Amino acid sequence: MATVVLAHEDAIYTKPEQEILRGIGAELIHERKLDSLIQNGQATRVDALMVGTERVTAGLLAGLPNLRIISHVGTGLEAIDLDAAAARGVWVTNVPDFSVDEVSGHALALLLAHARRLRMLFDQSRRGVWDPMSFRPYDRLQGQTVGVLGFGRIGQRFVHKARGLGLKVIAHDTLVEPFVIDAAGARPVTWQKLLQTSDYISLHVPLNDSTYHIVNADTLAQMKPNAYLINTARGGLVDTDALLAAVRAGKIAGAALDVFEPEPLPADHSLWYAENISVTPHLAWYSEDSMREVKVRATQEVVRVLRGETPWCPMNQPGVGA
Repeated sequence: MATVVLAHEDAIYTKPEQEILRGIGAELIHERKLDSLIQNGQATRVDALMVGTERVTAGLLAGLPNLRIISHVGTGLEAIDLDAAAARGVWVTNVPDFSVDEVSGHALALLLAHARRLRMLFDQSRRGVWDPMSFRPYDRLQGQTVGVLGFGRIGQRFVHKARGLGLKVIAHDTLVEPFVIDAAGARPVTWQKLLQTSDYISLHVPLNDSTYHIVNADTLAQMKPNAYLINTARGGLVDTDALLAAVRAGKIAGAALDVFEPEPLPADHSLWYAENISVTPHLAWYSEDSMREVKVRATQEVVRVLRGETPWCPMNQPGVGA
């Protein structure tokens, strides 16, 4: 009997996973603290891990000698040591496209909320103030330029939706050929050109060594004073201190953030109280449909590997690594 550890969620919320795994006779362990598996003597029984934001280090992997798969119930893999897993013959999988519609839609909603001053209007209305002209001037959205950094699944869906609103779209992605961007209705540009000409910038790149703090003091200084930054991708893409300084100094108009460094955002963090910066609690990915989809597909990856099959979305190659 295979043993699967569900570390990504409390037991009460894992009904889809439990139904699928019990269908193959798997034993389930619900444990959010992975180090406890070693401390309580369960480590040698573990065949599969299902994780969310939990860190899976080389040290932890060394203590799980029979592990065969780490299934990430989500997209980003920053918390998992891919090379160490591969070296130990452990598959690492994710679900790369479960929330494309949700994240692209959330990013666009944040753009529209700024364009129509919704945050300020809601606050004013709650105070009983009836003054529709208090936040003039409003610029017509049609014809403004949105710059998209990253042209993967979510970036492409965002472009499609933004074009439907009449926005001009420019995009930059070093891994995508310019003709692909052009064919999708966006104009390929350099990162510098995107910074200098965008009225809105929406980030849709993964977090890695080349993208960490890609939005920093230097890049913020190149943006237009009316520019607005939207980040629904990864918190580490943005140097938060530099962003706060730029907004406070009026170097850019503001920002809307759904992801942060660190998470969860501490209750006393300056972002909560910054004018012209809107915060949502890392829920761009969420709908009931996307949540069930990611759970089911991540569990199906576990089932495939336990049956000796190749996973659908492998993110490493077992047997290859440091």
